[in-house]
Amino acid sequence: IKEAFEIANTAGMSEKELEIQYKRHDFIRMQRGAIEFALKQGLKQGIEKGIQKGLKQGIKQGIKQGIQQGLKQGIQQGLKQGLQEGLQEGLQQGIQEGIQEGIQQGIQQGLQQGIQQGLQQGKIEVAKTLLKSGEKVEKISQVTGLTIEEIKGINYSERH
Repeated sequence: IKEAFEIANTAGMSEKELEIQYKRHDFIRMQRGAIEFALKQGLKQGIEKGIQKGLKQGIKQGIKQGIQQGLKQGIQQGLKQGLQEGLQEGLQQGIQEGIQEGIQQGIQQGLQQGIQQGLQQGKIEVAKTLLKSGEKVEKISQVTGLTIEEIKGINYSERH
């Protein structure tokens, strides 16, 4: 049908008119080809630029997210490890300090008890000596600071 219309349109034309008509058709075909080529080139360039821009943005965003996530994980892991190490170190230090303090307190208490026992033993020895020399229990109590019951206990244990 298209060809029939073309034949009918060109039937009444002169040779020069036909040549001009063909040149117009060729020009239109070339224009269409150029437009198609330009569209394909534009589409190709658009896709390439879009890919480049997308890659650039993707890399930038990926790096940013990677840094943020790495920092977050690093901080969490550092805190966890720091707490564990701090607890272990604190426990070791606490044990050492506790042992040292216990030793010091033990020494102090031992010295105090030794002094007290030594004083008590000295009073008892003085009381024994005074009892043997015939001093009265009341006088020995005043001199030594021992109670009358303690002196009577010494006197009793010395006789038996």
